Amino acid sequence: MIVQVRHNTLFIMFCTVRPLIVSLEPGAGLVINETDSATFVCTTTGLPTPLVQWYRGTILLNGTGMGINSRVELNQTMIAGSLGQIDTVTSSLTIFDTFGNDSDTYTCVASNDLINNDVMEEGRAEQNITLFVQGMHTVHTLHVYAINCLYFCCSEYMLPLLFTDCHS
Repeated sequence: MIVQVRHNTLFIMFCTVRPLIVSLEPGAGLVINETDSATFVCTTTGLPTPLVQWYRGTILLNGTGMGINSRVELNQTMIAGSLGQIDTVTSSLTIFDTFGNDSDTYTCVASNDLINNDVMEEGRAEQNITLFVQGMHTVHTLHVYAINCLYFCCSEYMLPLLFTDCHS
């Protein structure tokens, strides 16, 4: 808001700035192992202060029924600019004790209400980040063969592994 006084007349002008995602960490994507934690940090600016929300695919992560089998924590801090200045919001999403099925695309969405020629419209910015959780309990397909009373199996990479002996 800008306040000007001219010739005993008070003028009040409201300035709005579309949200902008300044940074999304750790960058384009994150690869972790099962049971590790994943943290994403999204820093946005705008005026009025942007509302920052996180999505997993199309599901809004709002603290309840988040569509993630792991424990999730959302944190947000805001640094207000001085009168008429742009505000900065930093929001973090942490997924604790991850599972393989937590692998997905997560989206940081920043939105605010803008006034454009006396018409209210939504300002919006979004950015995606991909999480890939490598499973410790990955099941590999094994093919078992019997040749000369020796059983061995081949992994999906066709490397023979001794399995058992017929004479036991």
